[in-house]
Amino acid sequence: MQTLKLLWIATLAAAMPPCVAQNLTSQQETSITDLLSAQQNLTRSPGVALVIRRHGRIVYSRGLGIDGNGAPFTPDTPTYLGSLSKSFTALAVMQLVTDGCIRLDEPVQTYLPDFILRDPRGRKITVRHLLQQTSGLTDHNLPDWTWPWPRTFVDATRRAQKVTELASEPGTHHAYHNANYVLLADVVERVGGEPFATYLKHHVFAPLGMRSAHAVSWMDESADGVPRGHIFVLGNPLAVSAPQFFVGGAGGVIASATDLSRWLELFGHDGSSETGNRLLPMGTISRMLRPESDAPYLYQYGWVVRQYGTQLIRHNGGLPTFTAHAAFAGDDSLSIAIVVNASPANPAWTQIGQDIADGVVAILEGKTPTVQTQRMGMRVEAVALSITMLMLVYCTWLARRANRWRERRLATRGKAPLAWLWLRALLLPGISLLLILVALPALVGLVESWSWLWLLCYSPVITICLWALAAASTVVIVLRSRGLLHT
Repeated sequence: MQTLKLLWIATLAAAMPPCVAQNLTSQQETSITDLLSAQQNLTRSPGVALVIRRHGRIVYSRGLGIDGNGAPFTPDTPTYLGSLSKSFTALAVMQLVTDGCIRLDEPVQTYLPDFILRDPRGRKITVRHLLQQTSGLTDHNLPDWTWPWPRTFVDATRRAQKVTELASEPGTHHAYHNANYVLLADVVERVGGEPFATYLKHHVFAPLGMRSAHAVSWMDESADGVPRGHIFVLGNPLAVSAPQFFVGGAGGVIASATDLSRWLELFGHDGSSETGNRLLPMGTISRMLRPESDAPYLYQYGWVVRQYGTQLIRHNGGLPTFTAHAAFAGDDSLSIAIVVNASPANPAWTQIGQDIADGVVAILEGKTPTVQTQRMGMRVEAVALSITMLMLVYCTWLARRANRWRERRLATRGKAPLAWLWLRALLLPGISLLLILVALPALVGLVESWSWLWLLCYSPVITICLWALAAASTVVIVLRSRGLLHT
């Protein structure tokens, strides 16, 4: 009888799912809260929320700080997810692929007839290329953050018509670019037969029970029901309304940390929600996340599926006043959802979401997470302000002496070429002006979409310093030129 009893207990234990004993220990919970608080203090972020699941169950859910209206920032506070929105767009595409409405290796022009690039290679761009960010479209040939903003997805698609040359042959080189997912959203809208936001509401958010979630094409907190986010000025958070610009398809999903966690469970459950609603056939999610090459960095379907230093599938999200991060294990053993109501350009110049996720993993593995202690961004801004003040004093001194160039012209009349005098007068302030207005945007544009609005949102202090130096250089040029022209 005792043997039968032991056998019955062993059989029952073997049948039980492995998630039963996955709650955090009190020490782990305390360590995670300390990590969250340390990262909030380091980055001076007003509000941070974190939701952790293990095998489908929420084992940690906490928010710290306040939102832009002064209310407590909780896991249920809605925020913009930024580029995490791309995974929603990818899933919508895959739903239509499953329905037979879209084929991954079909040229995009099949679904968007007005997607006509001046580069004939544009006809080769397929839906798969957009999903994998290998279309050849980049910030260099189709810049983000530039006026005029598109008003609709159709407008955004037609902007691509001005692309004269792709950066690479379609399908050969990865280049992360928002336009790829804006185009995919247009495909979903046209093929799906309803507005993109409506499609996500009916086919994604509602089946997943994401009550706070909705999608927008334009960033507008007051209209979207989102408390204002923050930028940083001299290391201090400032609640502001972000500039209104087009974010549809690539960055326009709004959700809380709790609902972002529900979204991650879809990938751990192979296309099924936590309540059993199936959004994709079994096996589709695993095929989407299965690495399709041996590259050390691999981007597929809105996720970074392979990256040095982590075993998790993950993605960052960042807009001028909000930050988000999501990471999950493909076997449903762990998912981490993080939202922050502040600019990614925090005073520490760290990736707060990724650092929190890495810290959580370290704690769960019994290790001690490392937290940076220096706020590098504040140091850089202090140096920039100091240099700017010195340069403004110097430019003021130069401006007060501008009339001496008239005296020099009179003194050298007939003795030296006039062009040499002009060169001496305008060379240094001219170089300064060119460096600020031409060289800096060109250099940054090699790695990131550039606009002065972009820089103002991410670093107001450095932007104002550059504008002040450019204005001072212009004044010196004008005064010296007037002195040389006045006889």
